[in-house]
Amino acid sequence: MPAPKDPIKYQQWKENIINANQGKNAYWYGKHHSIDTINKIKELFFKKGHTPWNKGIRCSEETKNKISETKKNLFKEGKLINPQKGKTFEELYGEERAKDINAKHSRSITGRLLSEGTKTKISEKGKGRIVTEDTRMKIMKGLKGKHNSPETEFKTGQSLEERFGKERAEEMRKKISLANRGHLGWNKGIPLTKEHRLKLRQFSLGKTLEELHGVEKARELKERQSKRLKGKTHIELYGKENARIRREITSKRTKGKTFEQIYGKERAKEIKAKHSKSLKGKTFEEMYGVETAKLKRAERTRYRAKQITPIKDTKIEVKIQMFLKELGYEYFTHQYMKDIKHGYQCDILIPTLNLVIECDGDYWHKYPIGTEIDHIRTKELLEKGFKVLRLWEHSIKAMDIGTFKKYI
Repeated sequence: MPAPKDPIKYQQWKENIINANQGKNAYWYGKHHSIDTINKIKELFFKKGHTPWNKGIRCSEETKNKISETKKNLFKEGKLINPQKGKTFEELYGEERAKDINAKHSRSITGRLLSEGTKTKISEKGKGRIVTEDTRMKIMKGLKGKHNSPETEFKTGQSLEERFGKERAEEMRKKISLANRGHLGWNKGIPLTKEHRLKLRQFSLGKTLEELHGVEKARELKERQSKRLKGKTHIELYGKENARIRREITSKRTKGKTFEQIYGKERAKEIKAKHSKSLKGKTFEEMYGVETAKLKRAERTRYRAKQITPIKDTKIEVKIQMFLKELGYEYFTHQYMKDIKHGYQCDILIPTLNLVIECDGDYWHKYPIGTEIDHIRTKELLEKGFKVLRLWEHSIKAMDIGTFKKYI
């Protein structure tokens, strides 16, 4: 009986044949339609609004496997060619349709865990595959700022241990290490752009390693850095030219700024405390070596010669200065005494009398004994031909101009 042209009658006819031949191979099994027959079927059934007879009917697992194997064999033999191979969704469907498809696909797989078999297949398929620079850039642009799900989102300041647990973290590190062994990073030797550097600097500004990488990772990084830098100068680490460039960059970035402005309040406090602890009780020679220590001392001497300390005169110094004005003596304040070994800025110098007056605070200069450095400087000044008058704070407070005149 020939197939009826009416779609409804054809559906009934098809069902009758399926029921009658259930469990048997059809007479056309293993045969193919001619091109004319295929065209006739297309004209008859593939029309707008027509519903295929098998819509909504699911294939059994056995049928799916048969179809899959048949297609695989045809692809291998070259009889069947995939027209979509090597084409993007944009090329196949256009930009708008491609966006919808990608969005649907993303929603369908979000949070879904792959089986071990699927993971192995993906891993084996990608082994040894060389990815071009263009493809890498496309992947980077596509993934920029995106995450598969909130669970896989990058957690700032968390280590792998905190995110996945110790065992999983160790396994991941081993896999990454083995995969990257002997391979150079794709971005090795490519300098960062100014914009990228600025973003990295702003992101890490005022943050500790613990805040950026987590406690355990920060500890590891510090240990590595300590081993790498221990006992080495900038020149040994980076070479002469790079060391000079790094110093210049650091100098420009930090010039005229406090630790608080560079690192933030909390980080600055931590750095100062560590620095103070590391230098406590050490001499210049222990800190910098003999030659550098000499240079540092000479530099400090030159600096102190120009420095005016204190910035504001004390009350007892002002009182003595008033007495000298009334008595008509010409004097200089905070004059640097460079002729002696332990040079310093004296409180008052009267050149005409070759007299040095020191107004010593009771607490700071340890009344009544006096400090060791005060005694040394007095001795050195006397040896150089200066007269030295040391007045204690309590004496100056009780003193009048008549009493002061007797000392001079």
